[in-house]
Amino acid sequence: MKKPKNAVYMKQDNRKHILNIIHGKQISRADLARQTGLTRAAISGIVDDLINQGIVIETGVKDSANGRKPVKLGLNVEYLYALGVNIRYDRCIVGLSDINGSIIEEDVLDFSEIKNSDEGIRLIAASLRHIIENNINAQLILGLGISSPGPVDIYSGVILNPPKLEMWRGVHIVEKLKQEFDFPIFLDRDAVGAALMEKIYGKGRKYRNFIQIEITNNGIGCGIVINNKIYRGVDGLGGEFGHMSIDFNGKKCRCGNVGCIEGLASIEAVMKNLEETGLKADNWPDVVIKSKDDEVFVEVIRQEARYLGLGIVNVMNLFELEAVILSGEVVFEPYLLITELRQFINQRSITRDMKTIDVLVSEKDYNLHSVPSATTVLEKFFSGKLMEF
Repeated sequence: MKKPKNAVYMKQDNRKHILNIIHGKQISRADLARQTGLTRAAISGIVDDLINQGIVIETGVKDSANGRKPVKLGLNVEYLYALGVNIRYDRCIVGLSDINGSIIEEDVLDFSEIKNSDEGIRLIAASLRHIIENNINAQLILGLGISSPGPVDIYSGVILNPPKLEMWRGVHIVEKLKQEFDFPIFLDRDAVGAALMEKIYGKGRKYRNFIQIEITNNGIGCGIVINNKIYRGVDGLGGEFGHMSIDFNGKKCRCGNVGCIEGLASIEAVMKNLEETGLKADNWPDVVIKSKDDEVFVEVIRQEARYLGLGIVNVMNLFELEAVILSGEVVFEPYLLITELRQFINQRSITRDMKTIDVLVSEKDYNLHSVPSATTVLEKFFSGKLMEF
């Protein structure tokens, strides 16, 4: 006799819930029962299934007050793996991660001299084969996640028209790599991968609703998490924080709009503005260092906080999020920037009289690694979209 569909779905949901609790930490069956509200018998049944499948392992014992030592559970990091391809402006980072998001191997490809996307794809495919052959059985691969600056078409697997990535514009990268490999392949914006990584492994774990903003030399990326899910919009193009217009009379942005946050608050924009006003700084860390002795550079940082703050307040008032997490080059010695930004946001947010919005600095540098790309695959695994378990 078949189980009713709702019972099957409930069991699948319980498995997903348990996996999401276990990943990244070790926990006993009793603690799982307390956290999920499920009976110990239900927990034991689900956990035993996951152990038999090889997804979960018993990792040791946990000291307890009454002298008993419950067995702890953890993910089997040798069970499944995810590949990541992080396409940047002058390079590409290709890597392999386990299901805890730990890097097994990475390869940085220099794309500064690449003439066309076909050449780039050949290098990416060769690097992926090398990494697979050196480390694992290909049957253990969950899939490949590709990340690129946006906009991208996540449904058809096409890199659309990101600024500074002329070589990749209109490239059906998923289709091309599917001709080389059998495992599932996904494309997403780099900022979405960063937000997912923050949600699964980083400071976003404690929040259901937050915005992750990455500010680099080349632009501003953003991922918005609402009710524990990435907000994408109708066609997957939502969340382009850097292209919110906050200055009606501002400079024209490379996206075609005027007064975009990216044109005002990206590090490239800050450096250009300094040059136009006769000031000099080599990069953002140089701005921060000079601000220690020069009030003019203090004002540069404050202005950066105001530009970012205007955009963040708009997003906060629209979605009522709990936190902002910043990453990228701009978080070098970020005390002044974060202090100014925190004050600005919490003075102007519509929820200012009810609660404080957390402003945090990520502990991860997404530009330099393939893990955010691989995390787009791992998120599908933990949410049950990639395979049944």
